[in-house]
Amino acid sequence: MRRRPVDTVGLSGAFVFYACRRGVTAVDTRRHSPLGQIVFLQLACLALLTACSLPAAQVEPLTGTPETADRPTWQVGDSWTYREQGAQATRTDQVSRDADGYVLKRGNIDERRVTPSLSLSRILVGGESVDEFTPAIDYFQWPLEVGKPWRVECECKRKGNPNLLKVLATVKVESYEEISVPAGSFPAYRVYYRDGFGGPPQIYWYAPAVKNWVRWEDYRDKTVWELKAFQLAKGQ
Repeated sequence: MRRRPVDTVGLSGAFVFYACRRGVTAVDTRRHSPLGQIVFLQLACLALLTACSLPAAQVEPLTGTPETADRPTWQVGDSWTYREQGAQATRTDQVSRDADGYVLKRGNIDERRVTPSLSLSRILVGGESVDEFTPAIDYFQWPLEVGKPWRVECECKRKGNPNLLKVLATVKVESYEEISVPAGSFPAYRVYYRDGFGGPPQIYWYAPAVKNWVRWEDYRDKTVWELKAFQLAKGQ
């Protein structure tokens, strides 16, 4: 079974899920073999071995029963600046709109197309589509509440590849806690994104007050992105 990495947003992620590159794993659906099953088991073991390889998040438990988090509404001009932990790299995601939903612009070249429910539908570089997801990838399903699970299953049309690629994952909201990042301390939902083909996971925290994620751990390339600053349009 041949594995192919697919770039994401963040939310960071992106968002998200737009967080960092190689945020989604996609597999050519025409390539399955007994050897692929062995690779799957090897990757599953690798995921366990790498699960503790990143710096721990600064979190504190919150008492009481957390409220559910409804889907946020982004406004044109909203922006979030993230910093890669242990490095000098930063990036800013800024919101604009098109007919189908939101556009997250990252500089003058990179764009993420996001549905009104904040699902990732397309990645563009230099105005050209490089990855298109059908249906869009649900890094979040609203409302968020502790214990809520869902499944990601979609196909990716990738530039230069005649075959459709498969994206599979299981996702669960694991806890509600206060997390400290460079931008401050925020009550947040911790979400665990488990790759459906046995690859290393992603863990990210969504903070309702920020209307976006505030920390994103990607165990594929062992990177951590944290919110450094944010700005929401007036009236929010």
